[in-house]
Amino acid sequence: MKKLILSALFALIGYFGANAQVLYEDFEGGTSDLAWQQFDGTYNGVIANPAPDALNNSGFVGSYTKGAGFGYSLFGVPALAQPLDLTGFNRFKLKVWCSAATPVLLKFEGVGFVEKTATIPAANQWVELTFDMSKGEGLTGLTKIFIFFDPGVDASSNTYYFDDLVAVKNENVIEDYETPSGITWTSLNGAFNGVVANPDPSPVNSTANIGSFTNGTVDYSFAFGTLTAPLDLSVYNQIKIRMWAPKNSELLFKLEGGGNFKEFRRNIAVANKWQEYTFDFSSMSGITTLDKILVAFAPGIVNQTDTYYIDEIVALPQGACVGAAANPDIIDDFDCNRNAVYDNGWDNISVVKNPNPNVDNPSLRVGRYEDPSGAGTEYAALVADYENPIDLSTRNQFGLKLWAPKAGNLLLKIEGGTGQQEVSVPVTEINKWVEYSVDFSSQLGKGHDRLVMFFNAGVNGEPGDVYYVDDINLSAPKDKLLEDFQSALPKLGWQPLDQDDVIHGTFTFPAANPSPNTVNNSTQVACYQKGASPLSTLQGINVAGNFDLSQLPQFNIDVLSPASAAVGTICYVCN
Repeated sequence: MKKLILSALFALIGYFGANAQVLYEDFEGGTSDLAWQQFDGTYNGVIANPAPDALNNSGFVGSYTKGAGFGYSLFGVPALAQPLDLTGFNRFKLKVWCSAATPVLLKFEGVGFVEKTATIPAANQWVELTFDMSKGEGLTGLTKIFIFFDPGVDASSNTYYFDDLVAVKNENVIEDYETPSGITWTSLNGAFNGVVANPDPSPVNSTANIGSFTNGTVDYSFAFGTLTAPLDLSVYNQIKIRMWAPKNSELLFKLEGGGNFKEFRRNIAVANKWQEYTFDFSSMSGITTLDKILVAFAPGIVNQTDTYYIDEIVALPQGACVGAAANPDIIDDFDCNRNAVYDNGWDNISVVKNPNPNVDNPSLRVGRYEDPSGAGTEYAALVADYENPIDLSTRNQFGLKLWAPKAGNLLLKIEGGTGQQEVSVPVTEINKWVEYSVDFSSQLGKGHDRLVMFFNAGVNGEPGDVYYVDDINLSAPKDKLLEDFQSALPKLGWQPLDQDDVIHGTFTFPAANPSPNTVNNSTQVACYQKGASPLSTLQGINVAGNFDLSQLPQFNIDVLSPASAAVGTICYVCN
């Protein structure tokens, strides 16, 4: 049956799931789907498979003869109908037959480029070559495919047969409990119950079989797997695992071997559901002795004799995140800094391509939040659960970028400790990226462990309400709020200079904002009426101490004033 190509097939990727592949070319039916062209050498077109075998029994393949005297004999597809999308499927496979075992270089060009070389392992038979093109996943303008056979060798003029150019998910399966992995599983201080049927199939994990383990009574019980050979983390060093935990606790994931080890702990915010966790082992990319996997549920806690399940341990490359620096401010950027564990709303948030990349948010990937709809959904939330108290001593400004489809209120909240604080921020700009931030510095020391986001607070969701969110962060103040006139009393001590109302005017608080807008939408402001002096002066005294100008030397103030007046009324808010 003829394949579905490119855009049509992309639409089906979600349906096919983990087994999906993007089939670019297979010459089925004796025709090519891509416009192959030689610039050097000879493209012999689509021919009958000259050597069908178990690996490739297709009826038709492509044929190309390299041009003698051209080390980089140019051959490929110079103009694709649409750019390649490497965000999800970036491990490319190509079947090749040649009478000589030579290298093959696959290259994508356009706006930027990415290339990879593989070597034919055996001559005179069909072989399948694999090319890791993940470093190009951030490139959105790749419109050309080139194949260099025996690159750099001028004298060669071999004929190459090629077929089945496909892209698949770029991951190495370490353990899936479906096919033999060679890993010997046991338990340390607990019990390995063997491979059992998945007790709770779900969209997160719909596989048939999983591994079952039961904790012992001691504080550390491990699922313990011994591999037949050490893991190669040189490229594939992002390790994912799926776990079904019976209660909220912690997950400990560890690789060790040859005296080397690295471990991570991750909060388990959702119980009785399959969840996927990712661990960055790129710092161990040069270690070649790691041949043991240890997984612990509820580490450090005695008498937690629960049964938990694990599945789908896979390794992925960093791709475009190679060399990306960790940003301690970022909770989740849905790209290279993913530090959040979501509780409520975890099943409504997913990672997608940025629907509107621009100067306000050039990120490749963002979060897609599908707001629940119907009665009782007015306070549906996305919750980042820390399990332990959040350190607000330095980073206490909670913010994010939001692309909203409708106007409303963004409610940001911190909770879980003594009391709580929530701040409602009007959302007036829609269908564009807007950055929002609120100040939680007053919650220092109160033991909060949850950050909550309500994207249209107080209003029931409607079908199709989708919000995009990015760069969720907890950062240090970029400025210091001296006065906003939103409390019952001003933060500063306000008075006319020398307390002389005649010469330096009068100060009135509170006053309703007479003209709220996007510059200043505060409900409450202060009002100052100038005095008789041309240099009529209002003082704001910081009763809490001196102003520190070494770090924040610039003062900003929002002002609403008459168009022109020697003596008049000025309403303003200090920021």
